[in-house]
Amino acid sequence: MKMKQHLTLEQLNELSQEHKAKLFKKLFPETVLQTNPTDSIWKIYDINYKYLTIGQMIEFLKDEVGFNLDYSSSDDTWGVIIGQYEKGGKELCDSLWLACKVVLEKKEI
Repeated sequence: MKMKQHLTLEQLNELSQEHKAKLFKKLFPETVLQTNPTDSIWKIYDINYKYLTIGQMIEFLKDEVGFNLDYSSSDDTWGVIIGQYEKGGKELCDSLWLACKVVLEKKEI
């Protein structure tokens, strides 16, 4: 089975516009600086959401809060641990995304 490498547009749309802007500015500062000021932030997201990869989510979490990853070969699941928060699933990409959402939405961790 091939590992999922990046977010879907549906996943990105789970965030508010404010949280999308925070994530996007953190991960793609050079793109934000080079965009036409008349372009909406939504246009920029539509072009670039597919570039939100596993590596960029790891970078975001590392820079924001620090975290640990756990892989269980017995049930083929990934876990992301941030303080008391632990979330997991079959896809590393999806587990990292759940953790990114928690950080962006500043839920208790």
